[in-house]
Amino acid sequence: MDRDRSILRRLGAAICAAVLAVACPAQANLFSATGQDPRVELDRSLYPYSAIGFMETPDPVPVLARNGSRPSVITGTAFMVSPCYAMTAYHVVFGNDPATKASALTHPVWISLGGKGRRFAVSRLPATAVAWGDFHLDQALDWALLKVAGCPGGRPDIRWIPFEPKGAQVESRLAQVAGFDGQFIPFRMTGQIGCFLGRKVDAVTIRHFCASRPGMSGAPILVREKDHILRASAIVSREQDQSSVTLTTSQVTRASLANRANLAVVISLALGGNLFYPRIAADRAKGSVVPVAVPPGR
Repeated sequence: MDRDRSILRRLGAAICAAVLAVACPAQANLFSATGQDPRVELDRSLYPYSAIGFMETPDPVPVLARNGSRPSVITGTAFMVSPCYAMTAYHVVFGNDPATKASALTHPVWISLGGKGRRFAVSRLPATAVAWGDFHLDQALDWALLKVAGCPGGRPDIRWIPFEPKGAQVESRLAQVAGFDGQFIPFRMTGQIGCFLGRKVDAVTIRHFCASRPGMSGAPILVREKDHILRASAIVSREQDQSSVTLTTSQVTRASLANRANLAVVISLALGGNLFYPRIAADRAKGSVVPVAVPPGR
């Protein structure tokens, strides 16, 4: 079994590198205090991981490759932000070809959430994009809001993850990330606890030093407040300069390595002025299931 998984991982990496080239925007760097791989397996049945879903495009979307754009079925990560709405990265829903303008009618996706082992609590729920950034004009606007059939975030075994409020500090924060790293089997959730957010690089983008390999695009970067509720501060988007090794956190303080930070979209800055922001709040108010405090270390 371990040998089979190793073969699958190498095959997946080869396909991503040789066929899709830049089609895997979250194939980014790993950072840790020791220089060792910081990723750990997480229990999907526990909140907040129950609210983070495996996402698939059932139909091919336009993906940039070395010799131009080509249709491809891709996977990523999404997370519930209210009983009925989820967020993810734009390019996981519509592909990463900025020459192609998004159309919600032709790009449904599937989301699977919760559960244990090989079984999700809810599997392949259809979701439709209802709002998104103008990625075809500015690739920093790499976000999408989805309406998910069945409103799984209203279930007590799934729940939803709140945002950091507008005006909250986003830079230089201790954080953690969780998602469906494409290096591993699809139902295995991994993440990094104890990574950190860096500085903003433009109006909506922030550097981060959290694990985000292929498949992690769309994953939430979570920060812990005094009430021990984890809130989504940013969405994993892309890398600047990929390295094949795990970098130490002391290395990234050097100016020569600052451009190896990964990039994420700050939710409050990207979505704050969108017309759907009040709809999310209204959807949250309708349900009885609310976020709960998470013990330190989870």
